[in-house]
Amino acid sequence: MMRRRPSRLVLATEAYLEGASDRADEIRELAQELVAKNEIDPIAEAVALLALGAGSPRDEAIYSVAESIMSPVVLGRLARRIGAERNEERHKEYFVACGVTDEPMAQAIRDDLSDSTERLARRIYYNALLSMGAASRGVIKEMAVDDNRFLVRNAVAILGEVGGQRAVELVTSPLANPDSWVRREALLALAKLGDEEAGQFVIGMLQDPNSGVRIAAEIAIGELRVERAFRSLITMLDDTEDPDEALPLVRALGQLGDPGAVSSLEKHAICSLFSKPRTDVRIAAYRALNHIETPHARGLLKKAVSDKDAEVKAAVKDLLNVH
Repeated sequence: MMRRRPSRLVLATEAYLEGASDRADEIRELAQELVAKNEIDPIAEAVALLALGAGSPRDEAIYSVAESIMSPVVLGRLARRIGAERNEERHKEYFVACGVTDEPMAQAIRDDLSDSTERLARRIYYNALLSMGAASRGVIKEMAVDDNRFLVRNAVAILGEVGGQRAVELVTSPLANPDSWVRREALLALAKLGDEEAGQFVIGMLQDPNSGVRIAAEIAIGELRVERAFRSLITMLDDTEDPDEALPLVRALGQLGDPGAVSSLEKHAICSLFSKPRTDVRIAAYRALNHIETPHARGLLKKAVSDKDAEVKAAVKDLLNVH
């Protein structure tokens, strides 16, 4: 397949970046001609090249040329190019360019994210905003209070990664969102933020009607070490027969490390005539017991060194450093 020949604007941009500073006016003139013809793609490509060439810390002379041919339409087209790109190396270049073009580019990505229905494209936009650091912070805060559930979901996920001032406040508000995926993402973000005050918001989510949200609340309680949730976790663990529900409860109780959990964990660690917990739940229970370290818990671990389940035996030996 023949490669498309670069546009005159792209060629002029490449020459400018190679040192032909006198081509700056030509770049502006060619961009104006393309706008008149409604040919936006070459301008978007030129902006990306100039932004990448400006680098970080930003070369203001190069950036001023990029800025002179920018517009919301051009940045919107560049955002769509980023979302459609599937080459990882190109992503890295685009993300550098996004950081250089600052908040206007973050706004363009946000707008395209709100309209995108493709999961992979939304993930690329998420990574682009995350890579922009402080440049996208204002836009992310706006997203967190938007009516669009996809924007809110992505905003709280990013805030969970980057933190910052007001992050906990912005992430706790979506806990009341009618969309269960938003509530779930908000809880997982709180778990990453690690703020002690966030614990009070998490406990109530254990009663959420959606199982995925409840599991996220259990994960957050474990990560945040919300000791006040101990009794609720024990009750839920004792009442459930669903291994998918038991697994995060067992893990959370192990993170809390309360000796009062040993009896409940034991029921999910050992097999009997009446109960045969799933292997991954058993392993998680033994790991929790190892973390609690009461004499009875240690005794259960020592017995499990000769467990009939090879996976359980191997996991316990690893915990006890027995070979």
